[in-house]
Amino acid sequence: MLGILTPLCPIISAKKYPVNLKKVAIAYRTSAEKIKIDGKLDEKIWNRLPGISNFIQHEPEEGEIASQKSFVQIAYDNDALYIAFRAYDSSPNSIKKYLTRRDRDSPSDWVGFAVDSYHDRRTAFAFLVNPADVKIDIRLSNDNVQDLNWDAIWDVATHIYSNGWVAEFRVPYNQLRFPKEDSLSWGFQAMRVVSRINETSYWSPRPKDAAGFVSLFGTLEGLNRVNNVEALQILPYAMATSHNKPPSERHANIQNPLNTYDIGGEIKYPFPNNLTLDLTINPDYGQVESDPSEFNLTAYETYFDEKRPFFLEGSNLFNYKVGIGMGRMAGGHLFYSRRIGRIPHTRLSNSPEFGVEQPPSTTILGAAKISGRTKNGWSIGILNAMTKEEQATIYEANTKRLQVVEPLSNYFVSRIQRDFNQGRTVLGGMATNVYRQPGSDLAKTLPRTATTGGIDLTHKWEHHTYEFNLSVMGSQVTGDTLAMQREQLSSARYYQRPDAEHLKYDPQRTSLAGFAGRFNLRKVGTGHWKWAVGGVTRSPGFEINDIGYMQTADFNSFFVWLGYNEYTPGIILRTYSVSSKAWKYFDYSATAIGNGVQFALSAQFINYWSFQLWLTRNQQNLDTGLLRGGPAFLLPAHTSIFYQLQTDNRKPLQITLKSMYEKWESGFSSWSLSPTVLVRPIGRFDFSVSLNYASGINDLQYIPLSTKFLNNNYVLGRLDRSIFYSTIRANLTLTPNLTLQYYGMPYITVGHYLKFHTVKDPRAPVYRDRIQDAAVPWNNDFNYRQFKSNLVLRWEYKSGSTFYFVWSQGITSFEQYGQFNFADDAHQLFNSPSENIFLVKITRWLNF
Repeated sequence: MLGILTPLCPIISAKKYPVNLKKVAIAYRTSAEKIKIDGKLDEKIWNRLPGISNFIQHEPEEGEIASQKSFVQIAYDNDALYIAFRAYDSSPNSIKKYLTRRDRDSPSDWVGFAVDSYHDRRTAFAFLVNPADVKIDIRLSNDNVQDLNWDAIWDVATHIYSNGWVAEFRVPYNQLRFPKEDSLSWGFQAMRVVSRINETSYWSPRPKDAAGFVSLFGTLEGLNRVNNVEALQILPYAMATSHNKPPSERHANIQNPLNTYDIGGEIKYPFPNNLTLDLTINPDYGQVESDPSEFNLTAYETYFDEKRPFFLEGSNLFNYKVGIGMGRMAGGHLFYSRRIGRIPHTRLSNSPEFGVEQPPSTTILGAAKISGRTKNGWSIGILNAMTKEEQATIYEANTKRLQVVEPLSNYFVSRIQRDFNQGRTVLGGMATNVYRQPGSDLAKTLPRTATTGGIDLTHKWEHHTYEFNLSVMGSQVTGDTLAMQREQLSSARYYQRPDAEHLKYDPQRTSLAGFAGRFNLRKVGTGHWKWAVGGVTRSPGFEINDIGYMQTADFNSFFVWLGYNEYTPGIILRTYSVSSKAWKYFDYSATAIGNGVQFALSAQFINYWSFQLWLTRNQQNLDTGLLRGGPAFLLPAHTSIFYQLQTDNRKPLQITLKSMYEKWESGFSSWSLSPTVLVRPIGRFDFSVSLNYASGINDLQYIPLSTKFLNNNYVLGRLDRSIFYSTIRANLTLTPNLTLQYYGMPYITVGHYLKFHTVKDPRAPVYRDRIQDAAVPWNNDFNYRQFKSNLVLRWEYKSGSTFYFVWSQGITSFEQYGQFNFADDAHQLFNSPSENIFLVKITRWLNF
């Protein structure tokens, strides 16, 4: 059934493949015979069509001919591309197939292909399948950046035979983007994974030390006069929700349970110039997983990942980083999509005197996105979203009143890039804007407009071996004096600091502007040695948090990094890498505020177990945010060690162990231990439990009410804190289109203040001279418990059309005592009243 391989594609006899050989594949137009996607390959065209083979190993023996033969045929008609992938196997009974939900990786065998339909050597669309018919589709950008959130409408079927297995693909042209030309030439790659021997092979060789991926593709020729059809796609939804609140959030005038019904939808339309319009009206994302629990005692906002499909798809195009690496340099984005539909700025809670009914998040009235890449090399992304004014209803005795908790807002983002020199040089820019409707008391405390922009350059040379990145950014926020006071006093800059002569707090300001930049020069490809140098700068007035994300401004930082990689397997280690890094920070008064070094080691053993070790040393550094507007405080030096050990991820039982230990020269320490167990007892079910426990003493925990005690001295507490949380996941896949997923997270954190200090001399050379013990009449011990869970039944009843049933549960309890007892805390948590949400949602994909 699989056909005869040798007459169609002779195998190269040499053991080592000549990697510089030009790879070209030919696509053949089908006749009048219709191809049925069933994995049988019984159409006549598959018996006579030439194909490609000679796959080259990427893992484990780089450059060697693949141990298992593969044969790929490519056909097309006016409407779609067809791929027949024959995966021969000398041990067909050992073919691995795990049945999971779509787009989820597993230690299965896999086959697939990718097409660079723009033929720009930077972007591509990839399609993969395993022997259980589980599909993965990926949109690639910037040569090697993956977007797994892209979901195309395509068909595939597989079948296992006595000498291997077969995958038969059909990808409609309307799911791809390419120029309207009579004759087309695309980039092309085919790949295969044989799980039991951990072998990954490619048709066009991919060296382990290669910096890119799409730029290594071969070429697909032979596509002539195909239909590049602009098809309108509509995805309407209907939804019903029942929300049952716990007693603590109930009030006589608030309906409970609250039953609601809603409709909305999305529209996708491809324009003739390879751009696509995505429009969503009244979107709802009740089926997405909850954010992890937290009890944040820092001055900085926690960053949460985006999980909403509309904002995830194509997010790589809107990714504009303002940081590099770790520490102050790390993180930060000009566009942080979680700002759209955020939790309202004002949060009210019930009391014995009144009840409150308010939305948990801001309603998105609608959003539109235009994205794509023109045939001239322009990558374009434009996004606009509007969120409604949100009001809380406050019930007092027999009356009720409304209070604005979030103003009507409009969010705009634009991103453009142009590549030159076959994708080796890329010039781009980004601009964002937020506008909030004035009128309410809340709106006076928020910027009315917030505008940011940036220009970026990337250049690669010597076959992508070396790379230079440069970004320059600016920002401006405007609004009422109350809003600008809030911005100046925020944790990002603390203009009120008494020791910061380069900062000036002006209560009459109506605008704030700043700039930032980052650069990075590095060797990323070919050879064992890699290196990088770079830096980040942010002026004190740089502010992006209305539509972006950052924690701090007012610093200049520089780093150097050197690493060595070994890819050739040895007696004990299969691969390993070692690296070291050093960095230094200054503020905008040229005061040195921090420096450190790091050593890192990672290795994979011959048995496919892996190990990581990080050793970090931070010297004494000035923390400009510890006293939250007070003078900078000289933190003692500290050393941390982190390690991770992981067993072979192909096995039915996988164990990961993480641990961290941190020691401060002040004599205090903290540690954490995080074991994770993943079990796959059968091919269609997996279960994982992650246990995380952390404990330590922070001698410098800021006390929020400190200025009210002891003659307005800054007060810090010695906090003994324990944290326990667990992440539980279970996945049952009944068919590739019918899945049941569970996510649960119990979270307990307990803190007890052992003593308090006032700040004596924040920059004294000796740590004990910086603080002095004090009796503070204040008790804020805490015992915070929370449980979040989601149970989601997902049924793709028709290609692109889905039915969801969701049960979300939340439990929260808080008590003001600081003794950690796991059994008692868990008992109290799961015996507390719960909030339950039941949701039924159905979507229908329509193609015109």
